[in-house]
Amino acid sequence: MAIGSDIVAKALKHEGVKDFFYIMGGPMLAVEKACLNAGLRGIDVRHEQAAAMAGFAYARLLNKPGVCMAASGPATTNLVTGVAHAWADCTPVVALGGAAPVSTWHRGAFQDTDQLALFKPITKWADRVHHPKRIPELVHLAIAQAMTGRTGPTYLDLPGDILYQEIDEKTIEYPAPFDYAKRARPAANTADVKAIVELMSKAKQPVLITGS
Repeated sequence: MAIGSDIVAKALKHEGVKDFFYIMGGPMLAVEKACLNAGLRGIDVRHEQAAAMAGFAYARLLNKPGVCMAASGPATTNLVTGVAHAWADCTPVVALGGAAPVSTWHRGAFQDTDQLALFKPITKWADRVHHPKRIPELVHLAIAQAMTGRTGPTYLDLPGDILYQEIDEKTIEYPAPFDYAKRARPAANTADVKAIVELMSKAKQPVLITGS
C-alpha cells in the first residue's frame, strides 16, 4: 500500500524530474519527503514566490519543466506571480499546490481557497486530482502540456485527503514518460537561414542574441 503523496513523488521521478523548488508545509509535507527519499533534489526557498521564480529560471536555462511546490491556501497563491511571469514568457513551469481536503470544500476549512480558479487564467492547463489512482496520468499531462506546442506553465491542485489516501500500488498505471526528443519544433525557413549566414559573414563585430 502507498498514499497519494508517495504516488506524486514516483510519478515525478517516472517523468524524469530531478529537481524541485519548495517550502515544506501541509498538506505537501509527505509529498516533499517522498520526493527527497526518491532521490529528487529539493531546493528549499524562503518564500513561495521564489520557488516559482526559480522554477522559471530553471526552465529557461535547461529547456525542461521547472517544478515548484507549495502548501495550501496563501502558500499556493504566493506562486501566482511566478506562474504569471511564466505565462507571459511562454516558460514551462509546473506548479503543484496542496489544497484543503475535498471533503471539506466550501465549509470554511483551514486555508480552503479556490486555487484552481486563480491559476486557470495564467496557465496553459490546470486541473485537480480527485483520486490517487489518477495522479501519474495528471502529472504526465501537466508536464506534456507545459512542454508541447507553445510552451507555458501548468498547475495541478492536490487536496489533502487525496494525498493522505491509501491505495494499492498494483492498481496504478504509469503512462510512458513524456519524450522531449519527439516534441514538435517549428522548421526554419531556408531563405531566412541563408540571409542570416550572409549577414554574419559580412559582419565585423557581430552580436548574437539567442533564446526564446
